[in-house]
Amino acid sequence: MNRSWQRGTPAPLDPAYPINESRVYQRKDGSVVINGRWGAGGTRYRITSTSTDGGQTWSPPVVDGATGQFVAVDAGMVQLGDRLLFSRPDSSARANMTVSISYDEGASYRYSRVVNPGPSYYSDLGVLSDGTVLLVYGRDGTLPSFPERITAARFDLAWLTNGRDSTSSSQELASADARGGTVVSDANAMGGKALRGDNVEVPFDVAAGTYDVAVRLQRRSGSVQVRVSVDGLAQGLIDPKLTVGQGYQVYRVGTLPLTAGRHWLRFTGAVVADQLTLTSGPPADPPNVVADNDSVASFEVVSDTWDRITTGTGYFGQSERVHAGGSGTAKVRFRPDVPMSGIYSAAVWYRAAAGQASNASFVVHHAGGQSAVKVDQRSGGGHWVPLGCALASRNPGGGHIPGGRLVHGTPQPRHQRHIHRRHHSSHRRPTQPRQPMGLTRHLLVVPRHHGRLVRRSQRVRRR
Repeated sequence: MNRSWQRGTPAPLDPAYPINESRVYQRKDGSVVINGRWGAGGTRYRITSTSTDGGQTWSPPVVDGATGQFVAVDAGMVQLGDRLLFSRPDSSARANMTVSISYDEGASYRYSRVVNPGPSYYSDLGVLSDGTVLLVYGRDGTLPSFPERITAARFDLAWLTNGRDSTSSSQELASADARGGTVVSDANAMGGKALRGDNVEVPFDVAAGTYDVAVRLQRRSGSVQVRVSVDGLAQGLIDPKLTVGQGYQVYRVGTLPLTAGRHWLRFTGAVVADQLTLTSGPPADPPNVVADNDSVASFEVVSDTWDRITTGTGYFGQSERVHAGGSGTAKVRFRPDVPMSGIYSAAVWYRAAAGQASNASFVVHHAGGQSAVKVDQRSGGGHWVPLGCALASRNPGGGHIPGGRLVHGTPQPRHQRHIHRRHHSSHRRPTQPRQPMGLTRHLLVVPRHHGRLVRRSQRVRRR
């Protein structure tokens, strides 16, 4: 086995998708996937290209939304049975070495575990014959591109999942039983084909149980909002629009109790979809989204000139953007890529420094309208500062938060805003949102928790 090799054709190179430092894995259907780093510098998605003929030819490269955005760096991948493990510094800087696990061949990653919260660099993964996972990575030091030492960590599946290992089954949506839509060929889709159409319905059969339901949709600049329902019950509104490139991404629909037998999944709106995934097990990690000022997909300067600063310390990631005090007309926009509908808390990170704005203005757009927040950046720097509002997101992928307006002082919309999702059970639906959790700088969107985390028997309701 593996005693001889044949050279295939090179994977396509495209200036818009500068893939390099790649890993390769094979799906159950025999297709081979390259997953690689996006160029150099900044906070980026990964890039993928797929071969359905054993490496003889490759699909055009596309954005991989499954891994989220993090500092452009080499990463590790290894298959463990029918699971796929992925290691990388999960941050906008080379820090926070994290390993995640996928149950759907890299379409999404359900659980993650931080191995080292400090400086972390390149990494690689391996598996021993007894199932022990080995992670080799660079760590520590003060130079941004060179680790002080190389270290190895070893762990098992129980540690990685924190005892939450799950099972998953997937169904291709490009089915002859679908009502409406057309089956189209696409090497980047699961199974090499996808379902395209308006107001499409697809049947699926399950055993009785409670499942996390997720769908994989194509994303591009021209994508429009799509409403998803199961058996006629609306589950959420998805906005798969992608500001940079195109690709596929999994969106969680919800945790649903399903009876044994046939059910129907419906997309209302124009959609290109390729996979439905049903997962049984403890709840997935809540999404934690950071929109960084070094991310082309998540940050833009709306008006005037904002200087990019890379000197000094205390900013989140690799840089910050600053603007001198003025009349409040200078603006930037953060666009967090929210992966599922829900209630979120938002926070912003800025560096602690002298001469900063006392009234930096942030306007948060969400499903309920918009919320205007003033932040006194003369204090609280070097940490995630809550924006004091709970966001109801009904359109994953479509949130945006213009920020950085000021009248006095220097505003610093330095890294991302962070958005964090909150779980709550159907028995304790809150009428008043709690105050957001403390987060970090840049724009951070993180789910909040009402009471205890949702257990398998509880259904997550979204607003």
